[in-house]
Amino acid sequence: MDLFLDVFKNIKLNPEGEKLFSGVSVEYIKTNSRGELVIVHIESDHLIPKRVVYQAENAISREYFQGKETMVVIEEHYHLSDLYTPKTLWDVYQDSIYEELNRISSFSYSLLMKAQISFLSDDEMMIVLPDSPIAQRKEAELRGFLQNVFMERSNLAVKLTFTYEELEEDTYRKEAEHKLEVMVEELSQRVKSMGENQSNDEEIATYGETPSEGKEGAPADGSGTAKDGAVKTASKEGSAGKAGSKTEGKSDSRKGEFKKGEFKKGDKKFGGKEGNTFMRALRKSDNPDVLFGKEFTGDVTPINEIVDEIGEVVIRGKIFASEDRPIKGEKHLFIFYITDFTDSIAFKIFIYEEQVKEFTDLVKEGEYVKVKGIAAYDSFSKEVSVSNVQGIVKIGNFTTKRMDYALKKRVELHCHTKSSDMDGVSYAKDIIKRADSWGWDAIAITDHGVVQAFPEAMHTTDDMKGREKPFKVLYGVEGYLVDDLTQAAVNEQGQKLRDSYVVFDIETTGFSPVDNRIIEIGAVRVRDGVIKDKFSAFVNPKTPI
Repeated sequence: MDLFLDVFKNIKLNPEGEKLFSGVSVEYIKTNSRGELVIVHIESDHLIPKRVVYQAENAISREYFQGKETMVVIEEHYHLSDLYTPKTLWDVYQDSIYEELNRISSFSYSLLMKAQISFLSDDEMMIVLPDSPIAQRKEAELRGFLQNVFMERSNLAVKLTFTYEELEEDTYRKEAEHKLEVMVEELSQRVKSMGENQSNDEEIATYGETPSEGKEGAPADGSGTAKDGAVKTASKEGSAGKAGSKTEGKSDSRKGEFKKGEFKKGDKKFGGKEGNTFMRALRKSDNPDVLFGKEFTGDVTPINEIVDEIGEVVIRGKIFASEDRPIKGEKHLFIFYITDFTDSIAFKIFIYEEQVKEFTDLVKEGEYVKVKGIAAYDSFSKEVSVSNVQGIVKIGNFTTKRMDYALKKRVELHCHTKSSDMDGVSYAKDIIKRADSWGWDAIAITDHGVVQAFPEAMHTTDDMKGREKPFKVLYGVEGYLVDDLTQAAVNEQGQKLRDSYVVFDIETTGFSPVDNRIIEIGAVRVRDGVIKDKFSAFVNPKTPI
């Protein structure tokens, strides 16, 4: 048999993968008749985590089958130490077992994760599943999978016993019902809020409608300005000197009827300037939500998907910053930075001088808007931005507030605030208020070696008094303490550093002096500050490592 790293010498593995596949042999490689499946059977005397096996499969696919619909599967066969039993294998290999099962069947994975697993002896495994028809149907699949892992892959005989236990209470059902109730309440509040906003919008629309026959005309502040076609008609009338020759007696279905001489060049009532031509139309729609340009349709593209010049796009998001740059020709370049919380992008608009006040009153930082334009590379900013904007439409806040839908709330015992340098990002008051909005009753503040967040946390909870159940802050700290009263050397007998002594170090299977074992000892003998002798030895821990 050839070594794995010799057979697949061109693949690129990370250092962990190279180390684990070192010494591993390839017994055979086989494929099906259509070449859609390649199976690599390996032999190893040590366990390889499944995540590393999957990384090797991907590396082989990239190197040898790129562009082909070929699946590479590595089948492991282990020759393990006699110290291994099904129990010890489960202890050290269960993460890989769960990861592999999740790829095969997410439902079986969820079932095994929730099962009560115990070993009656080193080779007898007891699995307690919930008493349900679905669990009983899945027993055969779980049994076959585990037998494959223990017996065929690892040469370990195992006895699998499945039992069923009726749950005292259907916790999952209660959790689901509670989550549904909270979501329904949240949705009803949002619908109610949208209804209120719609009522306000209707009032605005009524106030701003264009004058029609039988009405006295537009409000004096210009909010009822005749738009689009009406402005163009009046401009033609004034410039050509043909008072209503083409419009007299005719009506515009959108704007109502207009009489000869109704509009005058430079009429301030309609936004004009004395002695000048009419202002260019900033908005081309009667919809009060249109802030610039015209209404539009189209599917919204998430901003994080705009990574190149993709042409016409519709984006939505919150304007979080803006710039106003006056340029030649009595124009202004407005640059707006918008985020949809997947990513951010800039969009740019050129506005005439006389439009600036109206435009800045409509399009502001903090607004949620939809924008239609062209996503293209900007040679000035050296990045992709949206230009040639056709329209900007005001929309509602489309983000959803993160909620905790759990029936039984948890208590976070490890929370860092801004007082934890280079770690925490939130103020204590914001953390406490968020926990309270989630229905939590307590939270622990445990900053890195400081307690500066305590006063802010205390004042915040003081302001929250009057609740049926008071919110509690658990005041803690990640302390770094040195007992100044403890001597660095204990039980000293007058020795000096120039005397003869031994310095030793041990390696263990873990950090517990009760549960873990020594696996190596190293020591040096020092005399007069010089190493005179060395010693090192491995120790059999009587357990797999």
